[in-house]
Amino acid sequence: MVNINIQKKDLWLLSAIMVFLVGVGFVISYNPSGTGGAPSIMGHSADEIEGGTGFGAWTNQDSDSNSLVIGVTYSATSDGFVMAYLTPAASRIIYAYTDSNNPPTTIRAVVASAHAADGNPKGALTMPVKKGDYWRITGSSPDAMYWIPLGNGESVRQ
Repeated sequence: MVNINIQKKDLWLLSAIMVFLVGVGFVISYNPSGTGGAPSIMGHSADEIEGGTGFGAWTNQDSDSNSLVIGVTYSATSDGFVMAYLTPAASRIIYAYTDSNNPPTTIRAVVASAHAADGNPKGALTMPVKKGDYWRITGSSPDAMYWIPLGNGESVRQ
């Protein structure tokens, strides 16, 4: 039987070695300029991720510059979010679908809006959509529908 006897002073040494190794790993992989470059020389930065790391531009149009329309199926060329809202002109409801089927069959979000005297939007939904998946909004016509991609991407009418 092997007996291992670790004392407090040994743990301090082991901790110091771990901190050193983590620090070296951080320095190697961190690029303070954030401009990419050769990873073996400059380390890694966020711009090496396909599509970038920020949001693209909000749009209420598809890839052919047509307005986004209720009941129409779209495919996403990047990850992104669909947003729709209802003003309370009357009781209304909208359903948001997204999955890999064309047309999508999985309801991911539902929002209902009841009549209100102030006329402000009373119902909104935001639904994430995976790159390559399809999405559509059904039900009552929303007052607005928007797409915002992660990085660069569009909603292509099917």
